[in-house]
Amino acid sequence: MLSGGQGRPFSPGGIVALLRGETQESVDDLLVGTTENRYGFIQAKRAIEFSERVDSDFGSVIDQMVRQVVDKPADGVRRPWTRELTPANDRLLLVTSSRSSEKIKVHLKDVLIRAKSLVKGQPLSDAAISDAERTVLGATTVTAMSYWNRATGAEATEQDIQNLLSLMSIQVLDMEDGEGGEREAVRTLGTQVIVDRQQEGAAWSSILQACRKMVERRSELNADELRQHLKEDGIELKSPEPSQRELQRRQVISEQIDKLIDEARDAVKQQKFGKAEMLLQRVERDHGSQLNIIQRFRILTNYGYAEIGLGRPNVGAKRFLEALDLQPDDEKAKSNEVLAYYVTGDSPTAFAKADEIRTAYPSSVVIASHWILSSPPEKTAQELEQELPSILRRDGEVCVSLAYKSLNQQDLDAATDYAERAKTAYPQKGRPCLIFADICMARLMRVEAGCVGLRTRVRCSLRLSRNMYVMQ
Repeated sequence: MLSGGQGRPFSPGGIVALLRGETQESVDDLLVGTTENRYGFIQAKRAIEFSERVDSDFGSVIDQMVRQVVDKPADGVRRPWTRELTPANDRLLLVTSSRSSEKIKVHLKDVLIRAKSLVKGQPLSDAAISDAERTVLGATTVTAMSYWNRATGAEATEQDIQNLLSLMSIQVLDMEDGEGGEREAVRTLGTQVIVDRQQEGAAWSSILQACRKMVERRSELNADELRQHLKEDGIELKSPEPSQRELQRRQVISEQIDKLIDEARDAVKQQKFGKAEMLLQRVERDHGSQLNIIQRFRILTNYGYAEIGLGRPNVGAKRFLEALDLQPDDEKAKSNEVLAYYVTGDSPTAFAKADEIRTAYPSSVVIASHWILSSPPEKTAQELEQELPSILRRDGEVCVSLAYKSLNQQDLDAATDYAERAKTAYPQKGRPCLIFADICMARLMRVEAGCVGLRTRVRCSLRLSRNMYVMQ
């Protein structure tokens, strides 16, 4: 676990991420979990003899493994590993030493390896190829069927037993003082985990102490906690270096996260704000601890638009400002800061912010649009246009903003002119049509009260802008 090694042979694969000692599982000595949500249920025996007697020490191990497969949690609580066990994701492991009988450490071990490779329809008897193996397989099957009947009240089929044996494994480890397993563990510590190999013995003692505490407390131990325990004991550690496989796994997860955020962004563009919110919540729930800073920034930004679209502008503004804290020098973040103040009614601050950052990003369409819409009432659209670079004056989105600015000032002729320019720039888009509809409404109403509705339209139009630059 400290060296970032694979879970095998203690689980089917993945980087070891946690240990649990003296668990409440049927196979209860140790639970090993990996980063890929794969688990190994371990029963440890210093030495064990094979026996055909159901009530033997070997029989008790089979009993525990049968119950691990068929029993439901006694407390009714579902945990990540309380699921239907499969050979691809789970192991039922008997860990013992070379002191155990040949029938356990050689014959049964080989039988269980072959049982995993049997194809559908192949008889279980094919897992044994010698007389000694056939004897071991027969006795193990009888014992397993007996305990299956006790646990379920029903007779086990051959397929039930084959499924059980395909989950089981034997691992031989000699971990007593000075034996091969211990020497290999200490060597791995010295070469991959700690800085000073002179501290190998102290580091090994520290690990054993941490594991004893885990077992006594029936608690969990992960890599970070174990590293912290070593540091507290004065052991200097190397920085953990992820394996190539772990790097590939992280890349796959990161791509999955990006895809989900892209879906949320697309939902915002389609004005499906509820769907966007649901997708973003799913990302946070399933991958919260795996998000990088850019992904957090994108989530907060899209949350901001979704909240505004759902009629919660104050919450949306807060999300934009939280995103700004993550990327304070990002053009998109600064633009959304202006929007945060604008949608909450603080136009003076929004205009001041936009005016400040406009000099740094003179060609930004979004910042220019925000600057226009948050401008003081005494500023006319024509005056604002004169302060813009010539390239922005021809931009359709900028013309949309100038048209709404003119509408707010009851200058319907100017609004019509800007709408025509927007239509020329965006002949296939619907926003110029919305502007013309608002102009027609204003010409019909010709009353001051219409301005309130128009101002609401401005904000709605701004927040629903399909400017890809804004939505991350």
